[in-house]
Amino acid sequence: MAAEDAVTPAPLTHEPPSLPSSPLPKRTKVIDPTPLYQAATLPRGTDSGAATPTPLAMASAEHHPTHPIGQPTAAAAAEMQLQVQFLSDKATAPTKGSAFAAGHDLYSARDIVIPARGRARVDTDISIAVPAGTYGRVAPRSGLAAKHGIDTMAGVIDADYRGQVGVILANLSDTDFEVKVGDRIAQLIVEKVCLVSKYLALNPHRYTRSSCPRSSSYKSSKRACEALVDSAVQEASVAVRWQIPRVLCIA
Repeated sequence: MAAEDAVTPAPLTHEPPSLPSSPLPKRTKVIDPTPLYQAATLPRGTDSGAATPTPLAMASAEHHPTHPIGQPTAAAAAEMQLQVQFLSDKATAPTKGSAFAAGHDLYSARDIVIPARGRARVDTDISIAVPAGTYGRVAPRSGLAAKHGIDTMAGVIDADYRGQVGVILANLSDTDFEVKVGDRIAQLIVEKVCLVSKYLALNPHRYTRSSCPRSSSYKSSKRACEALVDSAVQEASVAVRWQIPRVLCIA
């Protein structure tokens, strides 16, 4: 009886989605999924006939009005300024070869000859002030190094240094190298620096295992000496856990 009382549901009928009378949404062959991220947009050419900007031009703030890097805040712009002061009329401001160049070219303010296999200081007649949290590093120019064997030495410029920027050039070739006023002699790279605010000297014992007796006739003394050194090192290691040096890394 239960089987006879069961009502068989009527089959569902509907018009195919392709027919105009169908209530179902029309299907398409290609369904574009909703993107999970906002795609980057590049500037396109216009009907005015202007050429499409090059990659170098597209990196400027003019073509990226809404990009956070293209529109830095006033505080960020002031922080990343490299201040330059001229010390004579022969000084030349540092320049960059391209928008993405890491180094700023430094120019000579003197006529000088770098002797073969020798070195000399070349004055730039400028003083600089790098942004907070950075220092200046004087690096060699690849062209001078490859063609003439010219390298730079001792190129660290601290953030609080306000003296003249001098470049020590080393001539690694067998011929003299002549430098004229206005020649590019090196490049200045501004790099971030981690400032250490505390020092901890780990010197647990003035003796080490190497200072213990080595002769076989002093085995007992050697073992006692090594045990003493190991104990001192272990105690110092425990103390170091509570005296970790603080390092301030400015991002």
